Amino acid sequence: MSQLTQGAPLKPVESYPRPLVDGLDGLVLAAEMEIVPPFFAAICRKEIGVVALFLQSNVVTANTQYEGRTPLLAAVASKHLPTVKLLLEHGAHPDELGVYSTGWDHSLGKICTFRTPLQAAAAEGHLPLVKLLMETYGCNDAVVAPDGQIALRLAAERGHREVVAYLPARRAGGFRRWKTKHQAGLRRTRVALDKCAAFVKLFVWDVEKFVLWTIPKNAVVKPLWSRCRWAWEHRADFLPWCQLQIRQLGSRLQHAGAKLVEAIKASPRAVVRAAKYVRQHLPAFLHRQARLVWSFVTVKIPQGALVVTRWIYDGIVAVSAAVGRGALLVASLVHSAVHAVVFFFSTLTVRDLWNGLSAVLTHVFVTFPRVVWSWMCNFGDVSLRALQALFGGLGECIWLVVTCPGFLVLYLPRKILTILGNFGESLARGSYEIVVWLNPKA
Repeated sequence: MSQLTQGAPLKPVESYPRPLVDGLDGLVLAAEMEIVPPFFAAICRKEIGVVALFLQSNVVTANTQYEGRTPLLAAVASKHLPTVKLLLEHGAHPDELGVYSTGWDHSLGKICTFRTPLQAAAAEGHLPLVKLLMETYGCNDAVVAPDGQIALRLAAERGHREVVAYLPARRAGGFRRWKTKHQAGLRRTRVALDKCAAFVKLFVWDVEKFVLWTIPKNAVVKPLWSRCRWAWEHRADFLPWCQLQIRQLGSRLQHAGAKLVEAIKASPRAVVRAAKYVRQHLPAFLHRQARLVWSFVTVKIPQGALVVTRWIYDGIVAVSAAVGRGALLVASLVHSAVHAVVFFFSTLTVRDLWNGLSAVLTHVFVTFPRVVWSWMCNFGDVSLRALQALFGGLGECIWLVVTCPGFLVLYLPRKILTILGNFGESLARGSYEIVVWLNPKA
């Protein structure tokens, strides 16, 4: 071993052995977990001396990844120019994609967002980093991330005007951006279509089949066929059974008459016992009913009224806040317009005024109706809680009986509206990508 190491420089470690995967017994599996995380932690803490020590000791390289993230991407995320220069001088790949952020989706699971160092710097709006990466180290701003994003679009979508003005115009990744942005919408559309198909199948085929085929088959045809087959198999016993019934008819009539006479004789005593029971228990019963009525009037009705009153109060507060927000947006738009006219658009542009007008229109036609609609949609829960406060479990049953027909009637239109909404959102995003293609710096 000493002969192998003497006279030969140590090569930096690009990756570490994984004996559980590769089947290499006796190797140290924890090496990566003991060396790489401190290296990335030093980058995030902007400890350039520690980072340089790691690189000079050849235990890691400038391209050693940790959980899919490159050291250069971590340095750009920390916005530390000396660390970025150090990693690039030690051979870091300037255009390598790495994991920039992670998210979670209930159907897709963990989602990783990949970015190049230049894309991360543009997204952060750090113009010195962008200039360093492009002018000094020749980073390619035309690299398209897996989700279709490029450096120019990341800077434009986050409003970093200086970075947008510096970067050259690019038109790449439009369709991929549209597709990525609407993965959730397309998935909702597919689920809504499946539910619509299942709903239509239930009421067009399953219900009719159950009523016209399954019930007659199992309740009438099969039992009748079984009884007829049994009767045919035992046809020889039918005549003796009839003779036995005729012989026993007299004794049965005599027994029924005796029972009737006993019932007539016992009826006066039963009437006396019933009257005594009513006299003993009627006052207590009336007292309990009076207490229930009093509790309903003094406790349950106020509880139900409190639920409804609180719902009305929340609606008034939400609508008032939305109206106040709209008034502030209108005042801000008027102030911006007057300021732009007075100073001849020296500090504000037409796009700024357009953004203000868009915010006002969005609030009037989207946000405010959404607030009102959200408040109205809470009426279902409010009515359920009010009925539960008044009648308990019976109130919940009443609510279900009343709301189930409405739910069935509105189920299909709601799913159709979901599909149309997703379609409109996709169309709007597609129109936006067309505008971006016409004006890449929009």
